[in-house]
Amino acid sequence: MFSVLLFGTVASGAILQPSGQWNVDFAETQCAAARDFGEGKGATTLALRQSPFNDVTHLFLFRAGKSDQIADQLPADLRIGAGAREETYLLRYGAPAKSGPRIVHRLSLSPEQMSRLATATRVEVKSGGLEVAFGLRQMDGIAKLLDECTRDLRTYWNMGESSSVVAVPPQPVKDVRTLYTAADYPADAQQLRLEGTVQVMLLIDETGKTRSCEVIKREGAPVFEAMACQVLIERARFTPAKDIRGKALRSTYMSPTIRFVLG
Repeated sequence: MFSVLLFGTVASGAILQPSGQWNVDFAETQCAAARDFGEGKGATTLALRQSPFNDVTHLFLFRAGKSDQIADQLPADLRIGAGAREETYLLRYGAPAKSGPRIVHRLSLSPEQMSRLATATRVEVKSGGLEVAFGLRQMDGIAKLLDECTRDLRTYWNMGESSSVVAVPPQPVKDVRTLYTAADYPADAQQLRLEGTVQVMLLIDETGKTRSCEVIKREGAPVFEAMACQVLIERARFTPAKDIRGKALRSTYMSPTIRFVLG
């Protein structure tokens, strides 16, 4: 893992300007970039994380504050550069941090939207009580670094073109759907009588350990995304993938549909 630090200027005004450097994190299981914007109460961290499983880029906004940890899916407007406002949605939830509780907003960007973001000098997000605009710098360089990292990540985990080396895919020791118990049903979701289904993709290392989890498909309440991944990362074990010679490999596993249903 290493960080690439790129410098930008700080300015004042209605548009939040950078107050820190870009930090690009090339980790074993993800490619992400983050930068702080603004100061004081309005200070926000904007982060981008590319998925190795598909062509989606997740845009995160982190701000200090308390919010229910149960995730809400809210309608949102997104404006990239001088383009028209686009109707989309975001997930909002609370998350703990060393510096105190944070409110997290997450949007998903298509490849076409990410391509426009790479050349944009500003991006605006509006949803409910959130209305924020960011002055962007060096986005073309950040986009290229994320693309390179994601290509390397897919090769490292034997995905895409590299998947041809996998002769035997990873196999769960137990059906992953049996790893969930009644105690895993989110309390807030139970109280609100919420139900849903989730399908996830996992990164499985050469020892059979689950290293990362990402939701690929969801129907119903978004609150189940975090729980679906938490359980599998903690409990799922696999016989690792193997090549034609029987050597253990890193690889991926697509789960069956996981159902959160009240009795």
